[in-house]
Amino acid sequence: MTNQQLVDYIKNAIKQGYKVGDLEIYLIEKGWSPAAVKEAVALATKKRFPSAIIGIFILLAGVGFSVFFLLPKGTVMPASVSIGLPSQVLPGSTLDTVLSIQTTGRAKDNLMLTYSITPADKFGIVSRWDDLISPPYPATYTKSIDVPSTAASQQYTLDIRYMYKDQSSTLTKVFTVGQSQTPTPLAPTTPTIETPGVVSTSCPASCDDMNSCTYDYCDEQTRYLCSYDPVSNCCGNSVCETTENESSCPQDCRGASEEAKISRVDELEDIIWRAKNLTAENPQSGFEYCRNQENPVNKDECYLAMADATNETITCENIIDSDKKDLCWTKINNCEQVVNGMVKRSCELLNWRGSAGSAIETRESADTTPA
Repeated sequence: MTNQQLVDYIKNAIKQGYKVGDLEIYLIEKGWSPAAVKEAVALATKKRFPSAIIGIFILLAGVGFSVFFLLPKGTVMPASVSIGLPSQVLPGSTLDTVLSIQTTGRAKDNLMLTYSITPADKFGIVSRWDDLISPPYPATYTKSIDVPSTAASQQYTLDIRYMYKDQSSTLTKVFTVGQSQTPTPLAPTTPTIETPGVVSTSCPASCDDMNSCTYDYCDEQTRYLCSYDPVSNCCGNSVCETTENESSCPQDCRGASEEAKISRVDELEDIIWRAKNLTAENPQSGFEYCRNQENPVNKDECYLAMADATNETITCENIIDSDKKDLCWTKINNCEQVVNGMVKRSCELLNWRGSAGSAIETRESADTTPA
C-alpha cells in the first residue's frame, strides 16, 4: 500500500530543488525499501510537467531564412524557416524547433533534414539526427532535439541541413549550454523520515529476482530487506564489457559493434562533406579544418576530399598514407608525383586520353569552320 506521507515528502523535496536520484538514495539509506521508494517517486512525479523541456515556438520573430530547392522545370519550392533558441540551455534539456515550409509548384521527391549539434569553437559532431519528409509536405514541421546530458558548459552550434534532390543548404544557430545547478542536500525537516512501519526481524523466504546478472542477498546489514548487486562481466546484462566481445557474448556486443561501425561511417561522411564545402568557400579554411583532424585516417580522407574542390598540391603533400597520396596526385593530374607504378601508368593514360580528346575536338572544330 502506498505511503501518502512519503509521496508528499518527495513532492515537497522536489519543489525545493532536490534531484529525484538523490532523494531515492537518501530514502533507501533511511530504511525505506527500494520498491516503496520507486512507487512513491512515480506517484510524486506523475503529474509534473517535464521541466527539462524548453519550448521554442518563436516563429517569424527569430532569425528568418529562405532556402530554395530546385524542382523540375518551372517549379521552385522555397522553405521559409524560423528558429528561436534561448540564450542558454541546460544539459539534458530539450530544444523544440518549428520549421514553416511553403511550397509552390508540385514537389515530387522526399525532403531530407539533418540536425546536428557541434561545439562552436571546434569541429566534431556531438549529436546528429536525420529526418525524411515525403510529399505532400506539412505546413509546419516540429522537431524535438535532446541536448546530451554530458554536454560541457560552452557555446554550441545547431545546424539544420536541407537536402532536396541535388540541392542543399544549411541553417545555423548558436546557443550556450550552461552549468547544471545541483542543490546541496539538506536533512529533511518535514516530515521526519524514520524507519517506516514495523521493523522486520527476518528475511523473506526468497530474494530471487530471476536475473542471473545480479547477486541477491538479505541479512542484518540490509535490515532484512532484499538487496541486489550487479555481477561484473556477466553476459546477458545488455552491456558489452571489457572482457566481452561479439564472439564470446553476441547478445551484449553485436549491437554495440554495429553501432560503432555506423557511427564511424557517419563521422567520415561529415568530415568529407565539411572539407568540400569549406574548401569551396575558402581553401585556407578547408586546409585548417583538415590540419586540425587528430585521427590520421580522418586527416587523409579530409585532404583527399579537398582535392575534389581544388588543384593545390599542398592537399596531396600532407597525406600520410602512400596509396591515398597517389590517388590525390591522380585527382589533380600530377602524375609525376605518383609512386606506385601501376597507378602512375593509369594516371598518364587518363591524361593522354584527355589531351587526345581535346585535340580531336579542336581539329574537328577547325575543319567545320567556314573559310
